[in-house]
Amino acid sequence: MNFRYLIFNIGILTCFKYLVFMNKNCLLLLLVSTFVVLNLNAQQRGEIIFSEKVTTLDRESILEIYQNWTLPEALAPVSFSVEIHYLEYWTIDAKGMDLIPASGLLTIPISNGCAAPLLHYSHGTLQYDQEISSFSSNFSQHYFGVPFAAGDYVTSIPDYLGYGATPSGYPHPYIHAKSAATTGVDMLRASKDFLSDFGIQWNEQLFLVGYSQGGHTTMALQRELEAFHGDEFNITASSAGSGVYDLSGIMLDSMLLSNDFSEPFLLSFGIVSYQFIYGNIYEQLSDVFMAPYDTMIAQIFNREEPITHFRDSLPNRGADMLQPDFLAAVLSDESHPLNIALRENDVYDWVPVGPLRLYYCEGDDEIPFGNSLFALEHMQAQGAEEVTAISAGQNFDHGLCTYPTIIMTKFWFDELVDGCSVPVAEAPDSKEVFIFPNPFETHIFFDASGSLPYTFEQLNVYDAMGRRVLSKNINELTEIRLPGYGLPAGSYIFELNGKAGTVRKKMVKI
Repeated sequence: MNFRYLIFNIGILTCFKYLVFMNKNCLLLLLVSTFVVLNLNAQQRGEIIFSEKVTTLDRESILEIYQNWTLPEALAPVSFSVEIHYLEYWTIDAKGMDLIPASGLLTIPISNGCAAPLLHYSHGTLQYDQEISSFSSNFSQHYFGVPFAAGDYVTSIPDYLGYGATPSGYPHPYIHAKSAATTGVDMLRASKDFLSDFGIQWNEQLFLVGYSQGGHTTMALQRELEAFHGDEFNITASSAGSGVYDLSGIMLDSMLLSNDFSEPFLLSFGIVSYQFIYGNIYEQLSDVFMAPYDTMIAQIFNREEPITHFRDSLPNRGADMLQPDFLAAVLSDESHPLNIALRENDVYDWVPVGPLRLYYCEGDDEIPFGNSLFALEHMQAQGAEEVTAISAGQNFDHGLCTYPTIIMTKFWFDELVDGCSVPVAEAPDSKEVFIFPNPFETHIFFDASGSLPYTFEQLNVYDAMGRRVLSKNINELTEIRLPGYGLPAGSYIFELNGKAGTVRKKMVKI
């Protein structure tokens, strides 16, 4: 029974037991219990429970983080110092029954008072000993919002249910579209209220981005926002990277039949999660997993005391952990509870309203990039007009694909931001430097004559991975014609250095 109603019932039963309705102590007990019920019922989804500032990062600290990530400032200019705040808030649980605490981080630019856009990042799969809001020396995803906030985005990052402030006995509902979406909605509400309480202006723009599990979450969140919360949030743009969108088709086949896409951690996490949510996948772990994997999995996914190093002992092929009868039943019976659960959590069968880009890498070794192409084809067939799928790299595996996906996403979002600030990368002199055409194909032309009497001496070009692919001494010339046919198609940062300072331009090679 819910705790608040338990208190209320105790008050009523006590008074009935002693038949003393006029007794002052009994009346007081009834008043207190009624107050508790009414007060807790007044709690709302997205309401902030607790917040505190975790840290402030100045330019030097931010550049140190960049150095650890091998992220050149050319890709994420540092225009502002940032603050990181911890938030706890109320959200609905995975079964849609009760309110439950959740947590996350809000990274805020210390700007000039201009209204800033709000960016929401959905993170990838984490073990139970990793949490976004719990800072640790061997885990750095809590800094993810820093490059965005340093460029004037307020960035919210939820822990998800089952991490952070969620009670320790409550497991994470892994790849569960509904709870991932509702937790995200409520983190956005808490973020918006926090900004209002502290007098920080929001310009009403909302950007969504997520990678891997976060790609699935981002799709679920955009669907949820557009279906039920259009009066609260209007999505400016959304980026989902390398996500599991077709769980019941492409992902099921790859996990159970393929030797190339068979990550056992993801498979076992999903099965354990769906048992928690739906309660009908198995009666005991040994019904699904053969020994000794049943015991290992129970300990890997014990949130209170996880033994995560057992993950290294799982077989290379996930299906090799499964009981033959369970595997055969899933493959042969579309009405098997696991298949029903997977279909319920597919996130491709809807029509996005706001612009959506699906980034992927052909070399992905964990999530088949066909997920993105299938989702694109299905959405377009249903009438979606602003959905595109873009390769972030032909040879990058799942881990390496993260970097170009996020950088390309930031380039795209930067083009759409309405802001009144003047970032370092777009200093006034940069308006007098022309680099064209954009996109380019065979040649790029520079015209810096409008910046005289200042001149530029050095040109650096960085790709979406942050690698410097070209460096050229331009000998203080104000006009140059540069062959561009040696660069692969993709997004680049062109950086001019010299007496005029530093000017950076985002360019696209086709």
